[in-house]
Amino acid sequence: MELAQSLDQRRLAYAEYQRETPPPSLGNSLECPANSPVQTTPADRRQIRGVSASAGRVHGAAGVISGPEEFARFQAGEVLIARATTPVWSSFFAIAGAVVTDSGGILSHAATAAREYRVPCVVGTKTETQGFRDGELMLVDGHQGTVTALV
Repeated sequence: MELAQSLDQRRLAYAEYQRETPPPSLGNSLECPANSPVQTTPADRRQIRGVSASAGRVHGAAGVISGPEEFARFQAGEVLIARATTPVWSSFFAIAGAVVTDSGGILSHAATAAREYRVPCVVGTKTETQGFRDGELMLVDGHQGTVTALV
């Protein structure tokens, strides 16, 4: 009898859960703050917003990489700026100061690899990183999901 009662309780619970509507996202980290356009801060710095994918704050020179043909240019400690990353890019996470990508969310390759390597990461900036130049000094705030070009 106990098994039959347990099964009945589980069926009732299952039916209740099926009637619930799941939330559109899990937690605040998935909510990208409007992917706002380039903003100006008081010191005339360009700042963009994305999704906070891995915590930490880092200052460093930008390493804008658009594909495998440019991999050799990337230097240790630079902020990797790319449209997206794939497993081919994984070796960069061991040497990057931070990672910023135009696409992706908290489960993207860039986000997952950055957390594994404990590298600050901001993803989902849309096309906002296209204004950054190679070698430009950057501040990546993985806590807030912001990337600031320092003048």
